[in-house]
Amino acid sequence: MSLVKRLLHPERRAYPPDWLARLFGDWYGTKSGVQVSTGDAWKYTAFYACVDLISRGIAHLPLPLYERKDEDVTARATGHPVYELVHTRPNPEQTAFVWRQAMQAWLLTWGNAYAAIERVQPSGRPEALWAMPPDTVRVQRNDAGALEYVQNYGMPKQRTLQAANVLHLRTMGDGILGKSPVRLFAESIGLGLAAERTGATFFGNGMRPSGVLEHPGSLTAEGLENLKKSLADEHGGPDNAGKLLVLEEGMKYNALTIPPEDAQFLETRTFQVRDIARIFHVPPHKLADLADATFANVEEQNIEWVADCLAPWMVNWEQELNWKLLSPREREGYFVEFVAEGLLRGNATARQAFYHGALSDGWMTINEVRRKENLNPIGPAGDINYVPMNMTTAEAALDAQENPAPEPAPPPPVADDDDDEDGEEDGGRDLRAHRDLLVDTCGRIVRAEVESLRKAVKRGKVAAEVADLGQSGHRTRTRTVLTPVIRATAAALGYDPDAASLRAFIGSQVDSHNADVALVAACDDITGAMLQWEHDAPGAWADEILTALGGRYAASNA
Repeated sequence: MSLVKRLLHPERRAYPPDWLARLFGDWYGTKSGVQVSTGDAWKYTAFYACVDLISRGIAHLPLPLYERKDEDVTARATGHPVYELVHTRPNPEQTAFVWRQAMQAWLLTWGNAYAAIERVQPSGRPEALWAMPPDTVRVQRNDAGALEYVQNYGMPKQRTLQAANVLHLRTMGDGILGKSPVRLFAESIGLGLAAERTGATFFGNGMRPSGVLEHPGSLTAEGLENLKKSLADEHGGPDNAGKLLVLEEGMKYNALTIPPEDAQFLETRTFQVRDIARIFHVPPHKLADLADATFANVEEQNIEWVADCLAPWMVNWEQELNWKLLSPREREGYFVEFVAEGLLRGNATARQAFYHGALSDGWMTINEVRRKENLNPIGPAGDINYVPMNMTTAEAALDAQENPAPEPAPPPPVADDDDDEDGEEDGGRDLRAHRDLLVDTCGRIVRAEVESLRKAVKRGKVAAEVADLGQSGHRTRTRTVLTPVIRATAAALGYDPDAASLRAFIGSQVDSHNADVALVAACDDITGAMLQWEHDAPGAWADEILTALGGRYAASNA
């Protein structure tokens, strides 16, 4: 490719060559009279605050590499070499926080951020990630049309890297290069810098605007210089503000004053802060602009901060890291993903509510919560998922409406030594009430089990689910739910079992019930079997418990 073609190439035009940038600078003239460069933009407080907020937000989030164990199970792949690069230390000189913060800051100022991928040969495994300042990198296409990155160390030293060996994060642009926010919004940044300089000059000149000294005669050149020096020494600077001005030889001071309020100086500065916040999608209250912030809307603005500002940058990072650091085969089983819960680290109340909901809804276990809080697990019991017993599916609710449960069978006869007819009638009503309680309790257990089986059918893991229902965790939950109901029912029958007897009785009931679950799961038409079982099992199980308790009661009085 000829020199002229290279200079006129689209990618080359997007960013000037290094020697041209060094010769003329990376500044952009503005109508405010302030020349804005990347370095100047950093000096504007609103711009710096936005870049700093987003860069720290991205840098402080955990960024692990995960491995897909199977369709539904993932785990941190701490043994994979990429895990160390993205989560802990991308190179021997920088931590992950420092490296990511610098990369994100470049991305927000230059529109592009680059990092060279150092690989182990001949395997090609990534070994280190080295950030490259954007002003030293030029993106171009080679003669074959492939992208390549040329980094200049200073004339004439340079190196050319293939696209596969460069992490390239970019803002919105043409798909090859991102657009620099400093270049796009130089006018807004320049106006903000101009307003800052105006304020500084206002205070530096003793908080007095320019004016005219009127002399009745004429001053010599030496007298004029002495007058200027005297005024600067006596009244210049904030320390001399408000000093009495003494005029001699009949001079008069005529102020040419435009009060800052009349010039809407303060309003201009406030607007420019919001204008910069708008560029980066940062809520104004993050920049200490609390004019429109209330207790009612700050929470919503914080949600916008995560959803509209940080989340898109997270996806930008994740996709580039997954594409460049993992081979096509590795991408089938591994992926890099930010842990967004890190945003809640400083908010104890929000973390507590988040974990409480996760535990109550059953999609996290106690040990998983404790690991996120860097606490030790509590043992095997902490790996159990809890499921609300009072929940069902829309399908089950519709089926119950279309196929109402049959009338409950009469309770089993109860031996009673009292021949009083009224007493028998009262005892029968009491027993029916206990049966209704048993049916409700058994129904909640059955519905939860049916829901678990339905999910297992969709995943094709019915056998594993049946095995899980027979494990100690499910048995413990079922015994916990049944114990108070069965104890009360036994008392209504006149049977007062000791703790060991009650535990043995409930254990036999749970074992029998789990055997019924296994039979349902073994049916060819498992969906139909589950519907029928969910309909019939609660009443049948309650009657079985009553019958067994009645036999025990009779035996205890034999």
